[in-house]
Amino acid sequence: MVDILDAARYLVFLSYGRKQYSLTPLKLQKLLYLAQGWSYVWDKKRLFPMNLRHGNMGR
Repeated sequence: MVDILDAARYLVFLSYGRKQYSLTPLKLQKLLYLAQGWSYVWDKKRLFPMNLRHGNMGR
């Protein structure tokens, strides 16, 4: 399993290479949520040790 903070830091690190795109907290939350979902599909297990909720992503 991957620590969710390490994954978030890595995504933020990658976003600094692209100045034309900004990584907002909402975009970061969506990316982590999608990564968790795809981990269930591909590996049949969690990527992060905690459950992620979609929260207010659609609002």
